[in-house]
Amino acid sequence: MTTTLPGQDRVSIPQGWLWFFRIIGLPVGLGIGFVLKPVVHWIASVFSSAPAALRVAANIPTVWLVPLLAVLGLAGGIVLAEIAKREALAVTITEEGLHTARDGEERFIARAKIGSILVDGKDLVLIERDGRELFRSPATDLAKNVLAERLRDRGYPQLLTVDPHETEYRDWLDGHPDLEDTANALLRERKAALRANNAAEAEVLRDRLQDNGIAVRDRNKAQQYRRL
Repeated sequence: MTTTLPGQDRVSIPQGWLWFFRIIGLPVGLGIGFVLKPVVHWIASVFSSAPAALRVAANIPTVWLVPLLAVLGLAGGIVLAEIAKREALAVTITEEGLHTARDGEERFIARAKIGSILVDGKDLVLIERDGRELFRSPATDLAKNVLAERLRDRGYPQLLTVDPHETEYRDWLDGHPDLEDTANALLRERKAALRANNAAEAEVLRDRLQDNGIAVRDRNKAQQYRRL
């Protein structure tokens, strides 16, 4: 677990969303408690029967069922908030660099290496001064306006919304002579890893491609590349 210390700024999913997830289960549970019996009776009248679990729940007196489902809804909301917090990207900004954490994976990127910081579609991307990608991670829940402000306050590069290398990317066509056989083979392997939802292997292959002078990104379920 990342702890924010003096001299650090931690930016992640907005707290308002976490509180929303925590409390939304309560009214949902209450609502289900009040409508469950009529819904079960309707299902039984249409289909001649209802799932056993619903029939058991419908036999619980309403005076007990409503508070029970409210408590269960509240507990579910708290669990949902914890899952969202864990899976959301968190960025801790220090004078020395950026500390990222997401789903148990943590990395530190030294400030001296960072040339550009970019929101690229759903991803947060850190680009080295020579154009090599240092870091890329899904960041759909990240409070990007807060991140931009914190980076500016600490003198980091401006948070960009357009890739400075945007015009250099082109769609990958397997076997096209623009790329060497090694690069095509790596892109082919990475395509297979993405289809298998093997994110770890896809990241390893991204690094291997960069070692071969090729940066890669994903657009509309297809790979695009540029030369470093």
